[in-house]
Amino acid sequence: MIDTKLILVEGPPGSGKTTTAQILAEEITAVGCKSRSLTEWQPDHPIPIGDDLNLKEVVKSSLTQKIEILDKWEDFSRSMYNNKVITVMESRFWQTGAMLMFAAGYPAEQVFQYNQQIVERINRLSPVLIYLVIENYQDFIDRMISLKEQEWSQAGNRGTWIQHVYDAFNSQKWLKDRNLTGLDGILAFMDEWKIICENLYTQFPFPKTKIYNSYQNWDLSLARIREFLKL
Repeated sequence: MIDTKLILVEGPPGSGKTTTAQILAEEITAVGCKSRSLTEWQPDHPIPIGDDLNLKEVVKSSLTQKIEILDKWEDFSRSMYNNKVITVMESRFWQTGAMLMFAAGYPAEQVFQYNQQIVERINRLSPVLIYLVIENYQDFIDRMISLKEQEWSQAGNRGTWIQHVYDAFNSQKWLKDRNLTGLDGILAFMDEWKIICENLYTQFPFPKTKIYNSYQNWDLSLARIREFLKL
């Protein structure tokens, strides 16, 4: 097993982050190490962001509480340093931090700088990064929306998942500055966000791996992740 106490799983919505994190936590436990997975909306998350049903408020608080969020990363890092548990965390490192900043209109350089401040706070945990890359998001979008709508409906939520996303993102500065809304706006944003992710990946100073289009072959993708983690 690779020497780490924090496995970060990132990628665009629908790329399989939650499933990957849960499987990895189970498999790490199976080889004799204590492990847990942390999903982005988990109520007891050590770096909480709020409730998915209040996505607009999540976006707002992620921007107005940046210092407080850094403090929570620091607290989490310190609490896990002498702990034998390996944490598999999905989405919180990029998606519900850097991505929301970028959507709100922050310059890329500020997004990079803020993410580096998080890296500085977790470096004692020897973190590793698994980046699930979707090469062509436009081809993937229909599958992703279908998947998210099923999850949304099964959870008993009202309305549709995609309208929920539109309501939160149509008002964001990145889209408003470009006079974009709806699916066209989301696709344009995700194309730009992918470029930001490549830079975030490059500047991550610890072990890392990219898994391309994992949804096309889950068995092969998981095998590559296991090889990376030396499971």
